[in-house]
Amino acid sequence: KERKLQTSSGANFMMNLFVDYYKERQELETILTDIGFITFGIHEEQALLNDIYIAPEHRGTNKALELYNIFYDKAKESGCKRIFANFSIADQASSKNLTTCLRRGFKLVSAVNQVITVCKEIQ
Repeated sequence: KERKLQTSSGANFMMNLFVDYYKERQELETILTDIGFITFGIHEEQALLNDIYIAPEHRGTNKALELYNIFYDKAKESGCKRIFANFSIADQASSKNLTTCLRRGFKLVSAVNQVITVCKEIQ
């Protein structure tokens, strides 16, 4: 069967399915831009940062920080006191992720079964 390239409207449809899936199956919200996304959950006074993705050609441009700041403000407005993030040490970007989190004020909570958990108090 011949594969066709997706048009931008097809790509938008697929992204909307992705957003709907995360909301329905994992109870996660998504902030979506034309160059990336962040997925997260807000539960009472805690926010969980699930994923941040920036298209490769836009990395190193502070776009991830811009998305994070939108998420941070939403968590704060929702009454959250803390932000948690988990990542696997098996992930090839785990050392970069940990370094970035620590630079942004997160503290190490645990490192158990190859999963690192960090937390940041919302000011």
